[in-house]
Amino acid sequence: MAHVYGHCDFFKNNAYFAHTSRKMMDEMANHGTRIRRYAEKHGEDEVETFLDRCMSIDDLIDVHSTAIRRRDEVSRYDFTPKEGEDEDLKATRFKSKDYMDDYINPREVLKAEEEERKKKVEQTARSFPEHTEKDVLLFLIEHAPLKGWQRDVLEIVRDEAYYFAPQAQTKVINEGWASYWHSTIMTEKALQPWECNRLRRPSLRHDGDVRRPA
Repeated sequence: MAHVYGHCDFFKNNAYFAHTSRKMMDEMANHGTRIRRYAEKHGEDEVETFLDRCMSIDDLIDVHSTAIRRRDEVSRYDFTPKEGEDEDLKATRFKSKDYMDDYINPREVLKAEEEERKKKVEQTARSFPEHTEKDVLLFLIEHAPLKGWQRDVLEIVRDEAYYFAPQAQTKVINEGWASYWHSTIMTEKALQPWECNRLRRPSLRHDGDVRRPA
């Protein structure tokens, strides 16, 4: 119990776990329901095969994204219409009287501006993606030719990958913190001095593993 208290304290107060959802058990139950629904609709073999492929790359996320903002946040509730490509390619025209239009908006200048804009758009298309993306799963969600249910499954895998990422990042210090408080509680709070001899016997203690030197 003393060892478990150390782990609980670490999970609750360490900064790496600050962004994790405290209702993840409910979210995982919801994930399971959605995947079972897809299995019933599209076939268990097809869904499990795709899920295995997603799980094989579930570590291709940006584990530092919680501290380093690499892109502007986009709200799923932002319904502002985006400007089309045609609008981006049109040259800038200034308001003028009909008889002055040829002087204020010369055709040669407008045509040259449109050509320049087309070149920029083509160059951007050739350099796709425009910026490097550390979160490979997010890149696939946004750009891969996936079906609706496949995209949802990949989002589920990504959400759970981010939830478990701090476990791998803090594995050593987590165990060290639990071991420290295990020893401190048992030797200073829980046991009498004469009982500490049994606690200090030569053994290497780990979660679920007790090894004694020969």
